[in-house]
Amino acid sequence: MHDIYEGTLFRPPAEAASLIAQLTIGCPTNTCRFCAMYAGKQYRVRDEHAFARHCDDLVRAYPPDIARVFLADGDSLMVPVNHILSSMNAVRLRFPSARRFSSYSSAVSIKTKSDDDLRALKAAGMHTLYLGIESGEAATLTRMQKRSSPEDIVLQSKRALAAGLRLSVTVIVGLGGVSRSHEHAVESARIVNAIVPTYTNMLVLMHRGTDLLSEADFAEYTTDHYRRELSEFIARVECTTIFRANHASNYLPLEGRLPRDRERLVALLAHGLQ
Repeated sequence: MHDIYEGTLFRPPAEAASLIAQLTIGCPTNTCRFCAMYAGKQYRVRDEHAFARHCDDLVRAYPPDIARVFLADGDSLMVPVNHILSSMNAVRLRFPSARRFSSYSSAVSIKTKSDDDLRALKAAGMHTLYLGIESGEAATLTRMQKRSSPEDIVLQSKRALAAGLRLSVTVIVGLGGVSRSHEHAVESARIVNAIVPTYTNMLVLMHRGTDLLSEADFAEYTTDHYRRELSEFIARVECTTIFRANHASNYLPLEGRLPRDRERLVALLAHGLQ
């Protein structure tokens, strides 16, 4: 499939069996210090004709009865709503069974959409938005050059949920370093409680391609810090959400429903990382 896509593709673990349609190349922000996923790509949006040709190529690579579609690359929700809707139609013309679409998103991209836009996307088959909270602590977000405030993240997330979209949010364990580990855990749990997302996913901070290891605060972060931070986060989540720490970056795969499975998850952390 290498000739079909430009550069390395990234998608959420839950989209492993989905058709990946590359509506955008790269990320419209691409300034977050913790992320090197799109460092080698110049952001652009495929126009209607280029995307149609891309979809023609996808027909050669995917079964005709595929039902789920992930719109790549980074934060494709930044694309104007009419272009997203026409792109979804272009996919359906070639894959009539496609009925469930998803995309990376952010507070910034959701903010570019009106409530009517969000409802139109839902009606057209947009099912899940994957949104990186990263951290609920303002100081950590600023340090990581994330363009959203905790307040923006909560507000825009609630708008997406109100439109009927499912929201799968991500928190990055270790993003506060050693010095902000406690605050990062507490505030990230607080923001999850405020949003009440359908899914809450945990990644571990990955340093490859970033300059973070040049700072002792991140270089000295250990599995003990990870266990304490993640345990503290789990202990403070009170809303009902499906919890997953099944990304390959995690030291221990965990999955359950919070707060129901809190004790089991904390016990697994305690015994599985000794």
